[in-house]
Amino acid sequence: RSCIDFAEPFSHCPFLCVSRFIPEKNHALLLQAFSCYQSQGGMRPLLLVGCGPLEGDLRSACTQLPRPELVRFEPFVQLEQLAGHYADAHALVLPSRKDTWGLVVNEAMASGLPVIVSSACGCAEDLIIDGEGWLFPSGNANALMKCLQEVDLQHPRDRDRMTHAAWKRL
Repeated sequence: RSCIDFAEPFSHCPFLCVSRFIPEKNHALLLQAFSCYQSQGGMRPLLLVGCGPLEGDLRSACTQLPRPELVRFEPFVQLEQLAGHYADAHALVLPSRKDTWGLVVNEAMASGLPVIVSSACGCAEDLIIDGEGWLFPSGNANALMKCLQEVDLQHPRDRDRMTHAAWKRL
């Protein structure tokens, strides 16, 4: 498994969020939770893939993080290119406050990537079964931060078991 080299000495595989930069996708909540994660010693970077009207606001908000150099933005990419991001990531995060389904969750799980999903995503009830991903209450930054910490500390054997069960059920 390869990892994106964000900034020395921080070369951990990143948390990945793939979505349009619009209010419904709730990147503000993700950055709030990520700030707490960093403040409590979290060292994993964050990769935001997408585009949209809130990109400037999100970039500005990132400058207020404890370690802003650990956040990278990449523009929207097609599915073929997105597979590389899934392969390089540690977990997918979808913090939406409203999402009809959340197809990126299907794609990430099919790629063997753990997922952290808001309860407001339509796919949450069908795809996120205890032990096959993390589900947090929509709008709860503290719960999201705890999910980031849990996936960060997950033992590789438990991670393999989780992603295999999720992939098999898909």
